[in-house]
Amino acid sequence: MKIAIVNQHFHIGGVETFLLSLIGQFKRMGHDANVFLLEPDGTNALLPDLSALGAVVGAFHDLRRHADRPVRRFDVMLFTNTDTFFAVLRGLSRGDFEADRVMAGTYQTRMYCLDRGPLNLHNRLVREAFAKMPVRNVIFGNDACRDEHSRLTPAMADAPVIPLIVDGEKFPRRAPRAAGAPPRLVSIGRLDHFKTYNLTMLDVVWRLRDLGHDVSWDVYGTGMLQPRMTARIAELDLGRHVRLMGSVDYRRIPEVLADAFAFIGSGLSMMEASACGVPSLPAIEYADLPQTFGFPHEIDGISFFEPSLPLPRQDIGDRLIGLLQASPEAYEAVGDAGRAKMSAFFPATVGAQYIEAFSAASTARPRLDAARHAIFQASAMAHRDGVVALKRLGLRRQ
Repeated sequence: MKIAIVNQHFHIGGVETFLLSLIGQFKRMGHDANVFLLEPDGTNALLPDLSALGAVVGAFHDLRRHADRPVRRFDVMLFTNTDTFFAVLRGLSRGDFEADRVMAGTYQTRMYCLDRGPLNLHNRLVREAFAKMPVRNVIFGNDACRDEHSRLTPAMADAPVIPLIVDGEKFPRRAPRAAGAPPRLVSIGRLDHFKTYNLTMLDVVWRLRDLGHDVSWDVYGTGMLQPRMTARIAELDLGRHVRLMGSVDYRRIPEVLADAFAFIGSGLSMMEASACGVPSLPAIEYADLPQTFGFPHEIDGISFFEPSLPLPRQDIGDRLIGLLQASPEAYEAVGDAGRAKMSAFFPATVGAQYIEAFSAASTARPRLDAARHAIFQASAMAHRDGVVALKRLGLRRQ
């Protein structure tokens, strides 16, 4: 099967590391994998890893129709966010390339179903176009993500759910943690607006230290929340105990986690930490408080941090206090249970499910004319500028 994946970029991030594992599995299964980027600049840190897999990598704009070269054809084209969604629809409508089946990869809770924003026109354009996607051609990363999209597009309740990949070989069970080592908390991921735990966890660290626990917190990642985090760290006088570490090389994640007491976060990095045997608390996305649904092995299914889950919310600080008071044996048992939970996400199982979904997908797809694409591009720019402006003014928290 000739597969094209269209992504924004290939910086280090949850979606990108997932795609890297998925593409590797496709290659092991004998499929032809091609990756096209909307932002093909030199800062795409995972490109060497991608090229090492033997995937064809190129700029999306190079697919534009040209008299001197034949139109490229694919069996499947998978897009991964709103920008790539509209770029793929426009390219197909213009005849730049051909794809028998067009698939939506839906890996963020509200990617195509936001119903609010400083410029609601943008959100409405996305929702209307997404509602025209054949249900069989939309893949959700978990049930909660599908449920969130079904709220505004009810037909999506029947779309397939295929979990993300956690590579058990790249993220092996770490050695037992040294008893008595200082409790170092770790988070890894972009400091995006929906990852609100990056702000609320600062109060947790302050509370734990006030109770006499010598905890520290290392945060790996960059993004729009960083200025607010820096200000709050100074306000709580946590400068010696909370470190903003910037980006981390994906290959170093097991090393970063080797002596971590616990991991707090969302997305693929939380799952990878669990695979390493680090007790990990999935932080609920968009939450105004530091909340979790529990350790992954305590949660049924494959959804862990989506706000729509019908589960009791627990205070992250309370769960960390329980972990701090646990015996070494009980502590390591939490890590073992997390690794066992992640076995359902290993590559061979997930890759086979993707190929099965591709084969069962419809050949239908929405069309997008030049005028509507231009409106989308303008609304997308205005929407992003509006969100940033409101956050800077303190008028929008999420």
